[in-house]
Amino acid sequence: MNRSWLHFFAPAVHASDSHSVRVPRHALQLNGAYLIRVGLLAAALIGLLALYFGALILCVAASVVVVKHALSGPIHLDDWLLGALTLTVFLPLALVLIKGLFHRQTVDRSQFIELNAEHEPELFRFLTDLSRRAGAPLPHKVYACPQVNAGVFYDTSLLNLIFPVRKNLLIGLGLINTLNRTELEAVLAHELGHFSQRSMRLSHYVYVVAQVLRQLVEGHDPIDRALARARTRWHRGLGIPFGLELATRLVRAIARRALAALERLDASVSRQMELHADRVAVRLTGSDALIHALKRADWADRCYSQTRYDLEQAADQGMRTNDFFVHHSALMDAMRERLGDPTLGQPPTLPTDPTRFEWVFDPQHTEERADLFDSHPPHHVREAHARMRYERTSFDERSAWTLFETPENLRQALTRTYNAAEFGDPAPTHSADSLQRHLAGEHDEILLSPRESVVFGHRYVEFGNLDEVFAAAEHEESSDAEIAQWLHELIGPTLDQASARLERQLPHLIRQPVAAQGHARPLRSPATTQPCPPGVDCERDPEKERRWFAQLDADLMHAHLVIASRLDPALATELRQRYLFHDHLQQLARWMRHQSPALARVTHLVSETQLDDDALQWIFETLVGTHATFYQALHPELPLPEMHGVDAHENLRQRVLAEPLIDLTPVMEGRLEHTWLNAFVAQWQQASERVDHLRRKSLGAMLVYQRELVARWDAR
Repeated sequence: MNRSWLHFFAPAVHASDSHSVRVPRHALQLNGAYLIRVGLLAAALIGLLALYFGALILCVAASVVVVKHALSGPIHLDDWLLGALTLTVFLPLALVLIKGLFHRQTVDRSQFIELNAEHEPELFRFLTDLSRRAGAPLPHKVYACPQVNAGVFYDTSLLNLIFPVRKNLLIGLGLINTLNRTELEAVLAHELGHFSQRSMRLSHYVYVVAQVLRQLVEGHDPIDRALARARTRWHRGLGIPFGLELATRLVRAIARRALAALERLDASVSRQMELHADRVAVRLTGSDALIHALKRADWADRCYSQTRYDLEQAADQGMRTNDFFVHHSALMDAMRERLGDPTLGQPPTLPTDPTRFEWVFDPQHTEERADLFDSHPPHHVREAHARMRYERTSFDERSAWTLFETPENLRQALTRTYNAAEFGDPAPTHSADSLQRHLAGEHDEILLSPRESVVFGHRYVEFGNLDEVFAAAEHEESSDAEIAQWLHELIGPTLDQASARLERQLPHLIRQPVAAQGHARPLRSPATTQPCPPGVDCERDPEKERRWFAQLDADLMHAHLVIASRLDPALATELRQRYLFHDHLQQLARWMRHQSPALARVTHLVSETQLDDDALQWIFETLVGTHATFYQALHPELPLPEMHGVDAHENLRQRVLAEPLIDLTPVMEGRLEHTWLNAFVAQWQQASERVDHLRRKSLGAMLVYQRELVARWDAR
């Protein structure tokens, strides 16, 4: 049977003579829709290349003809007009197009470690056997990285339209940290399936062209910076020639639309390529292994992000680990325990009947909805595709770490690489076990329960007038029984309803401060403590919804202050200090978030070579006002409440600033120095991150303290 030319770009599926899983061959055949998309993508790619090089050749040829004509004889009026057109249109357009030819896209390898067969013989035997069974070539090089990921990568430039790229395999040890050997085999079989896909050639060409177009759209070089200065000072004189500005805008407008169309079409083809690579994995490992790996990887990736955050905060205090993956594993287990669900990130147990299975992914889940620009299909689509012709997987439950000769040495080596790239110093300061004990204490404060995370983690606590809140609690006359009943209604059904309400409203809520404030008042009946007041459509009136939550905050503070004062006045004093400190932190965080755009604007203006008097005055006023307010905010007469890892003798300034606040003297003397501004902005950014982390710790510690008060109250 004759094969269409489109099959030149179609995935090549090779027979295997040594695999334990049998999937019908027709399940591996290509469909017509995929071939049509490949054809459209190839046509679009050819058209874009023809347009790009055609325009480049035309502009260069026109410029050469005009120059040659000007040098060969007398110059007439039409020659002047043609020369002006060349200088303002053709030559600038040629310059803009030529710069895209010299852009080279390289993959950042700062957190990679190259693996080789000499040091990892078991892994390379595994890869060699898997490549043979998949009918795929071996990768050029194999790298390890800390991420929860595996993939194919390569460096590209326009030269690779002629010369083939050498594909490398990337194995994330975060993935190794959660998979067994069969699941890893499925993941790597999927990646090797990409190696064997002839349509990868087309994707490679698309990637090269897309990088050139993206450079034209988003790249910033000396020409772009000159144009930016010319746009801000066009009225001052010559600047950059108008023709270059016009050519740049024209090329970028065309490139932006071409890039969007190319990426959309490429994403459609890429999703099909992912499904075909899945077929290779299913053919070699059965229908379950890849799906189970996706389930485990999703959970591992969520915990990986939190692990990075934890280690960033530890490094900010001078603590660096010697094994990243110890913390990653500990967090996956701890989060299951904290959330009360030991099955999180775990695929369901396979039924005894080998012809039956349980679905893992829910197509109704919001994270499972596909986007036109997604390069991978949703997980539920991949699951349905993998189980279209179901074949039970026989799992090797050994950890994927068993493929490595000395896993501990590899983990520690990659951790040193991670420390160097992220923190500037590869040397660890603590063993993973000792640092993990510190992180466990941090988690008690910054990792809220699911309900608390929804109700308090996505908004500021509205304290209102704390003097009124404290006074109302001191004059509360309700009996202990009434207080206990109301408190448990607040922290029980009311918070449950509030959590359910906020889960639906989260996409519409604003994290910025709101005008609504709750005020302390006497006890109210439970009938009025509904998440949405009767007669109010909170779906359409978010301001009234926010006011309700502000009142909820006031009621919670009132109830906890009352029980604290009746248990022990010293407990009430500490609770008041926690409320005052957290209120101050929130105000500081709000102000810094509001002020950051102004500082960014100052940095942008100072980069200009010429500024008028109004701009200079605004810059000096902004810097002086920001510095003075920041200094005052860091020197409140408030003690830091007890929190994990916080020295009892520390103050807010010491906790937020690594060094004393930079001196304002140069600005007060009318000198605007780049070194001073850069130092102040760097200090501001570091302080902003520390304030946000301290606010999270303060919130968690405050909620923990309130829970302890309730436990002591109930135990009386």
